[in-house]
Amino acid sequence: MIKSYTFDFTTDTDGSATETKVFPGKVDTISVDYGTAVSGTDLTVTGYNGGPSFTVFSNTDTNTDFSVRPEVLLQDNTGSDIDLSDGQGGNTAKYGKYGVTALKCTIAQGGSEKTVKVTIMVEI
Repeated sequence: MIKSYTFDFTTDTDGSATETKVFPGKVDTISVDYGTAVSGTDLTVTGYNGGPSFTVFSNTDTNTDFSVRPEVLLQDNTGSDIDLSDGQGGNTAKYGKYGVTALKCTIAQGGSEKTVKVTIMVEI
């Protein structure tokens, strides 16, 4: 099942905004509508899952709307990246969706009192 979560931002006078939402699942799609944000806006989506935080997606110096399906390189139980090598010098890395219990979206340099809408589709 896919569920949609929306972060509706109006930036502070310094051009920044931050919000955290708690929801468990796997990040499927991040869509951004920069609304009235100025060129040069930064967006960072940070994930949490009980350990240290990690960057799910980061985009700097833009105000062009977009959608992205972020993926993470999967690791085995030793912490090594999973690599499906063919033994001939080629390799195929294995990727998957980011598992999270919460996400924080941060806007910087967006301009004073500008709007940005971030929609995150999560597989639950």
